[in-house]
Amino acid sequence: MSAETLNLIETLGGQIVVASITTMIAVHLALGRFRQEKWWEKKYDAYEEILRALHHMKRDFSDSYERLTESKRDRTPEQEAAFTKAFQTASADLMRHRDLGDFLLSVRAVELLAEFGRGTVEASGGAKQYWEYLDANLIVISATLDQMRTEAKRDLMGRRLTFSWLFRRGPKPWRWEPPPAS
Repeated sequence: MSAETLNLIETLGGQIVVASITTMIAVHLALGRFRQEKWWEKKYDAYEEILRALHHMKRDFSDSYERLTESKRDRTPEQEAAFTKAFQTASADLMRHRDLGDFLLSVRAVELLAEFGRGTVEASGGAKQYWEYLDANLIVISATLDQMRTEAKRDLMGRRLTFSWLFRRGPKPWRWEPPPAS
């Protein structure tokens, strides 16, 4: 073989090795990002279910409280059945997410769900009349909804899926300032 042929083989071999390594790195990064995005989507769905359940509970308790305090007419049996079913579904969703724990949710979100469970038990046990029961539970639900919304934003928005560390703003550029007058 001539020197030119050996040189060509070395050049092509080096390029193939570099291209292979670059491809492997690109595939590894792409798969990592894909996995990260899928987990983010699962977390988003979990937080959305929790927030929807809390919203439905708040809406239903508010409606019941208004009906009681503003002398609105009672619900029809169909409305009452729908209310009961929606409440049971929302409660089951919240308890399911609490039981799953920090598999998808942040530790703080799980703590909020546990506090919510304790708060509703305390609110229900301390009430002597129905309006007190509704009012106390409405306070617990509203507080949990606000705190969970904040935690969901922090958990979901806190971790960017892009390579933001590459685009971080550094310190302010140096600027010439005249010396102080003496």
